[in-house]
Amino acid sequence: MDLADPSSETAREFKGLVSDLMAAVGEPNMSDFFPFLRRMDIQGIRRRLTGYTAGMSKMLDRFIDGRVMARKESNYRPVNDVLDVLLDICEENNDELDRTNMQHLLMDLFAAGTDTTSITLEWAMAELIHNPAILSR
Repeated sequence: MDLADPSSETAREFKGLVSDLMAAVGEPNMSDFFPFLRRMDIQGIRRRLTGYTAGMSKMLDRFIDGRVMARKESNYRPVNDVLDVLLDICEENNDELDRTNMQHLLMDLFAAGTDTTSITLEWAMAELIHNPAILSR
């Protein structure tokens, strides 16, 4: 699958999902200003984000399944991209990386790649704070 090909239906679907996801994330949310509204989701942002992430998860599943099937073919030539590296890690040691973690990592990478550098750095710092063992390295 080539996400850079503008004539690809998959590329258009992926671009639409990422665009919708980024728009929803960037939309002002009343719950951010009035925490007591958080449970109500009065703007429907949580519902939309859940739908977008489910769609992204299904699309990533198709990418992963396609690559796993391609890797089983006798004439497969490694692409050596992020997905190949993640699948290699998964095959070598299942305890380190499972499919769900792989999906979330790919989703984070795509989301981080579409946002500004400052937001990406903020995301990385937040991840480091949540993982003190990695931060201490």
